[in-house]
Amino acid sequence: MASLLSDLKLILSVLLILIPVIIGIYLVFKMVVPRRPALGIGLAGGLGLLGYWLARRRLKQAFDVEKALAEHNAMMDAFKKRQKERYNAVMANKTVIEELEKQKRRLEKDREKYRTEIALIDAELKERRRFNDLLLKESGDFLEQIASRSEQRRALLDRYLATSGATEPEEPHPHGQEIEIAGYRLKEV
Repeated sequence: MASLLSDLKLILSVLLILIPVIIGIYLVFKMVVPRRPALGIGLAGGLGLLGYWLARRRLKQAFDVEKALAEHNAMMDAFKKRQKERYNAVMANKTVIEELEKQKRRLEKDREKYRTEIALIDAELKERRRFNDLLLKESGDFLEQIASRSEQRRALLDRYLATSGATEPEEPHPHGQEIEIAGYRLKEV
């Protein structure tokens, strides 16, 4: 439904450009061509080229927006895939940690006899916990990258506003911007 609505908006915007051009061509053929055929045909051709150029520029703008959205969606899909892989790795690691802790508790009943095994289990537990912390830390890096890109865009907008004197568009969410992609909401702070 949303893509149909965006397609209709695109068609409407192109028609808003082409209808005046078509009316101009019609008027040139009705008024100028009977009196001066060469000038009329030249004007009609010029208006046709102008309409073609304007419509093509508008379509290019629309498709550039679609391309940017598709790239962002692909980036979000890759992020979700990495997050799922991290989640699976963390959960598998958690299961192994629980099993190692059970084994350690069982071996601690006769601590002197199993001192080496307990030391190895402690080292393995330490390494697994460090790995889990690393996985969880890396998951926030992508969101930090989005925030830094947002700050870069904000700096560019501020520089543009300083040079052009234009007013800044109002943000829809005053406490940060919510980004919704494929039904998922991200809060940009």
